[in-house]
Amino acid sequence: MPNGLSGGGESSAAADPGPGRLSILLQELARAPGEDLHRAWEQRLKPGDSVGRFEILREVGRGGFGVVYEALDRQLGRSVAFKTLRPARTVDELAADSILSEAEAVARLDHPAIVTLYDVGHCPSGPYLVEEMLHGETLEDRLRGGPLQARDAVTIGLEVARGLAHAHGHGVLHRDLKPGNVLLTEDGRVKLLDFGLAHLLGTRGLHGAGTPAYMAPEQLRGEAVDARADVFTLGATLFEMVAGRPPFQVRDGRSTALDPEPAPALPEGTPRALGALVERCLSSDPSKRPASGQAVVEELLAVQRSLEAAGSAASRRKALRLALVLAVVAGIAIIIIPRIRQLAPLPSVAVLPFADLSPGKDQEYFADGVAEEILNALSHVDGLRVVGRTSSFSFKGKSVQIQEIGRQLNVRAVLEGSVRKEGDRVRVTAQLVNAADGYHLWSESYSRQISGIFEVQDSVAQAVVEALKVKLVSGKGPGGGAGRTINPESYNYYLLGLHHQQQGTFEGAQRSRAAFEKALSLDPGNAQAQAALAMAVFGLYMYNAGTTTTAAEDDDIRRQAMAAAEKAVAMAPGLAEAWRVRGFLRLTVFDWAGGRADLERALSLAPNDPSVLANSALLMGMFGKVADGIALAKRAVELDPLSRAWSTLGHLYMGNGQFSLAGSAVDRALEIIPGNPFTRGLRVEIHLLEGQPEAALAAARRIADPSDVFRLQGVARAEHDLGHIAESDRALEELISRWGYGAQYQIAQVYAWRGDADRAFEWLERARRERDPGICYVKFDPILRKIRGDPRYPVLLRKMNLPVD
Repeated sequence: MPNGLSGGGESSAAADPGPGRLSILLQELARAPGEDLHRAWEQRLKPGDSVGRFEILREVGRGGFGVVYEALDRQLGRSVAFKTLRPARTVDELAADSILSEAEAVARLDHPAIVTLYDVGHCPSGPYLVEEMLHGETLEDRLRGGPLQARDAVTIGLEVARGLAHAHGHGVLHRDLKPGNVLLTEDGRVKLLDFGLAHLLGTRGLHGAGTPAYMAPEQLRGEAVDARADVFTLGATLFEMVAGRPPFQVRDGRSTALDPEPAPALPEGTPRALGALVERCLSSDPSKRPASGQAVVEELLAVQRSLEAAGSAASRRKALRLALVLAVVAGIAIIIIPRIRQLAPLPSVAVLPFADLSPGKDQEYFADGVAEEILNALSHVDGLRVVGRTSSFSFKGKSVQIQEIGRQLNVRAVLEGSVRKEGDRVRVTAQLVNAADGYHLWSESYSRQISGIFEVQDSVAQAVVEALKVKLVSGKGPGGGAGRTINPESYNYYLLGLHHQQQGTFEGAQRSRAAFEKALSLDPGNAQAQAALAMAVFGLYMYNAGTTTTAAEDDDIRRQAMAAAEKAVAMAPGLAEAWRVRGFLRLTVFDWAGGRADLERALSLAPNDPSVLANSALLMGMFGKVADGIALAKRAVELDPLSRAWSTLGHLYMGNGQFSLAGSAVDRALEIIPGNPFTRGLRVEIHLLEGQPEAALAAARRIADPSDVFRLQGVARAEHDLGHIAESDRALEELISRWGYGAQYQIAQVYAWRGDADRAFEWLERARRERDPGICYVKFDPILRKIRGDPRYPVLLRKMNLPVD
């Protein structure tokens, strides 16, 4: 989830608030009568409202301090977290010089482990803060899955301690450190939330700022506190990471941290050095605790080194046992235990689209195809992570430094190049660049007849492997060219078809089908074009179902697509794409066993293909194995971090009830492909599942086409939850009249959400009968949760050959 409020929700950031801005805000609040502040608090913001340059997009969470919204900074064009705060200080407290000076210090904090504060101000609903928008999960969310390994707890605790050390060095205390205020971002960072703001702009009951279950005894008693109070809460957080529960409880409003008996012990097996540190952090006597965050950093570094040393010793013992066993089996008289080298990080590469340097500048599709073929060849190399096409090609036409591309895609090397095609000759230039420093690792130029293009592609891929083998990797060379054509003109039309197919439109599907058919007429053995033709034909159904065609015509189109896929598999049994396409098409007609077998075959041939992984992830969801699907989707996102696989991951998280993570994944997908209606529809559904109908309605209305399926069904459900039954009925009626044949499943979803089981099952049966692709999600779709207890639900699953829950 995006970074959160204490007590649950999200948070974010904006531009340097500047020295004194926060203290000036506090002075303004101090001059305002308390009743005015609380009256203002009731004036909640709504999606579409503007506060200065910030446009409110949606509410993302609320907690003890206030409400967090996602907002658009129109001046800088970025998403930020806009946090309105519930005023709770008295005028005298707000005006205190110590509070004002600490406000200025909070505004100056600048550390990688502390969420960045961009701006502060006052609006009709009260004081607000603007912070960086971050995506991930809180440590509290992570711990719901159980305690962490000691090594992981120390790693996270070390980053938290570094953030505290920075703040303590600037005279600022956190005062409310706990797992809910530690964000673990999707890219592996640790961020401290709500730093010092509990003290500055809000209080909690009788205890002042803080959460009683984690607070130091002196803080609970209302005494003056210093950095050692934060050290206590850090100790409590470390304890919970290892034990899976907080060290203290609150009973009848009183924390057991005030009891005279010693703090509870950590679980048996906790490393001694870590246990001793936590015990001292949790001492009831502040003088016996580490003096500050920096002191904890130094001790945690020592603990980390001891764990690494223990791990190395364990590895050596394991290696010794293995060597002894091998010696006995082999009958070796003298045992030699080789030195074990630490493995280097997994080598990785991104292949950028090649530039078209042809005289007519009309060979862009050919240049793209050359780069894509090299990418595909490299993806077969053992031990090499190759970023997927969607992510690599997202930089096309953009002026981005190689180092920045490496950072965004998390790769160590980038391959770029150019293609000059003139007549029947082609010149390809390629260079491999170290993403860390921009230095060249290898470069070469090739000039060939068009018929030799595959030789060039294989040469480039092999050269990349050789360069990386020296620098980064020990692995096999590129895979063979299964299913690749040798007719250059056929290949040219195949690349042209891929270019049209990437448009993702009905017109693109029409043009790509024509190009693939031309490629096959020139070379009937072009298995790549045959597999691509199957998806192009199916695209004619997907982009046009029920709009200008009848059910019989749609059935005929789907049969044509399946026949094309069957032929592709027969032509090239070693071509992963052929198996992937046929597996996908089999799923759309409820041939689950066949689809699963095909996708497993595709995965065995291309284990690093993001498309295969994403399709396999959805298959797991369709079988109700959502956790397995999430694991595959995460792998797809890792390999193709700027692809629509984020949408698949969000869909599966949603089906698993992890709505916060679902929202983060879908938001990421929308950052990459803002206009995708299906992904925007998922965003609407997540808002509804989180009980936020106003935000859902606003999200539905952001879908540009007023007649779009996902907009209409989103409006119908959101208006129902808001109690606007007439408006809900109107949207549903329009959905049925416009899309009755092409959107049976979406209509069933609306009825199920509204609790009308009879109509829901009526439309689900239509969707099953007409093979509506949406019904494939029936087992993990949380929108149907209200009707899953109906006896007709297992009957429907049996009709679809799906396992009954």
